[in-house]
Amino acid sequence: MIESQNPEIDVQELMARIRAEVEKRKALRPAPPVGPLAMPTSTIGAAASPFHPLRENITVALNRARQKNHVSSRVPALIHPFFRNQGGVNLQLLRAIELQAQQLDALQNELANIQQAGRSEVANLRAALVDSFDQIKALQAGIAEQVDSLHGALKEQQSAIEQHARQADALQNELAGIQQASRGELTDLRAAFMNSLNQIKTLQAGTSEQVDGLHGALKEAQVQGDSAQQQIRALESQLVDLADHLMPKSPSPEWDAFYLAFENQFRGSRADIKERVRIYLPYLTAAGVGTADKPILDLGCGRGEWLELLRENGHVARGADTNTYMVSTCHELGLDAEKADALAMLHSLADGSFGAITGFHILEHLPFKVLIKLFQQAFRVLGNGGLIIFETPNPNNVQVGSNRFYLDPTHVNPIPHHLVQFAAENSGFKLVQVLPLHPDANNLKIDGGSPQLTHFVNAMFFGPQDYALIATKP
Repeated sequence: MIESQNPEIDVQELMARIRAEVEKRKALRPAPPVGPLAMPTSTIGAAASPFHPLRENITVALNRARQKNHVSSRVPALIHPFFRNQGGVNLQLLRAIELQAQQLDALQNELANIQQAGRSEVANLRAALVDSFDQIKALQAGIAEQVDSLHGALKEQQSAIEQHARQADALQNELAGIQQASRGELTDLRAAFMNSLNQIKTLQAGTSEQVDGLHGALKEAQVQGDSAQQQIRALESQLVDLADHLMPKSPSPEWDAFYLAFENQFRGSRADIKERVRIYLPYLTAAGVGTADKPILDLGCGRGEWLELLRENGHVARGADTNTYMVSTCHELGLDAEKADALAMLHSLADGSFGAITGFHILEHLPFKVLIKLFQQAFRVLGNGGLIIFETPNPNNVQVGSNRFYLDPTHVNPIPHHLVQFAAENSGFKLVQVLPLHPDANNLKIDGGSPQLTHFVNAMFFGPQDYALIATKP
């Protein structure tokens, strides 16, 4: 636009100034010409005139002249001249003429002032018009320059368009040549493709016998695989039977009764056991288990202290134990428990059917190979995010490893926690944690002569008597 190309000229402001000046001149029209001097006939006309004092004095002088020239009608006409004051009349008439001359001079002076003001305003208007014309000329010159620039740009664009058109024609010609060449190459490719198809058909015919042979070999391998799986199942069954054979048996109901009495004597009261295992409840809550779709299975549930605590805290759980009297004790308390071997129980369960599997003081009753199988089956039965908790005696405590462990005639071997941790990780569990438990607080305080020796002696002899393995299935 012109404003952007000529920022020193504001067209709108210029035109507004011109219009305002024209309107101003229209409003100031020249005064109408002065006509013959007429004396006003009323006081209203005299009051409306700018020369009201002169006109009033002239009127007074004329009235006085009339009075001096006036003779009453009662005086005879023949002697009227003797009653007129001709000198007074003449003086008043001269007075009126002088006053009119003064009025005429005042009017001429006013007219001269008006003419002078008109000349000044005309000069100002002419100067404004000249200035406006100069600005218009400058604006026209700027517009002409812009038009010339636009014409030049348009010519350049036209030249570029013509050049693009020539390039497009050249590209079209080149494309036509490429298309022509492509048609020949496409013909060659089609011929090569047909040749390849023929070769593939020949290969298919030649390899069909090989495929049939591979199918036969695959079927044979599948048969061998099925046979191997059957052998594995048979070995697992034999392993379960072997574990069942190696594990101490309850030779009679009398033995079950004896072991229940043994537990009551050395294991501790129900209240003590419930308080000890309460430490595991937060782990279950964090894992989100113990619900109807993620129940808890307690292997070797014994007298049911853990099952009872789980029920009191709103968890869904069931237990299994080989001791008839202990299972009966659970039933008397209204707990879900059945008489079953731990490994056999796991074998009977579906994959991913439980949220947590626990076992308190059962690992030390198992041969190590059976323990490995127990971990593997627990991993299979747990769902993703499932939890195992197994508590066992701590052989790091010298008194436990050398004496107290063998108080139970059904114990097989004490198990160091590093071995149990490795067995769990090797079975697929992650986030394995070993939790030391139940230090012998009553006998701590032996002084070994130095802080290090004192700590070592107290840890070895009076440290945690048990530990728990806590791990998760990823």
